[in-house]
Amino acid sequence: MATDQRLDQRITTVETKPGSKIDMIESKIDKLDQRIKGLVRQASVGILLGGLTIGGVLIRLQK
Repeated sequence: MATDQRLDQRITTVETKPGSKIDMIESKIDKLDQRIKGLVRQASVGILLGGLTIGGVLIRLQK
């Protein structure tokens, strides 16, 4: 009886670990994707203003 319970516990941990790991990776990718989109948006706005943004800081280009 005790070995059956131990086996069940082992199976559930093996099944849940990969799923939770994948979920964590997906959420990290989503966060990175949002950050990249934000940086691209900032850079395009900065170029429109006649400068270049690096890390959200506007750097004026000399003309």
